[in-house]
Amino acid sequence: MFTHFGAIESARVLTHKSCGFINFESMEDAVVAKKVMHGQEIFGPGTGAVRIGFAKVPPKQSPSDSPSPG
Repeated sequence: MFTHFGAIESARVLTHKSCGFINFESMEDAVVAKKVMHGQEIFGPGTGAVRIGFAKVPPKQSPSDSPSPG
């Protein structure tokens, strides 16, 4: 249901937590998908509105932060 917004890099569904994660190749595609899909009842009437947010991107490690070999 999200593929028509753009190329998807990866997707993961956690059914036991009733949530999922979709990584688009393009940030712009992710923004459009959120605008269109947030608040929609994507599984049919009475199933509840889907909530969509953006994940926090972990900070990149600098070379000095990586463990030293040894």
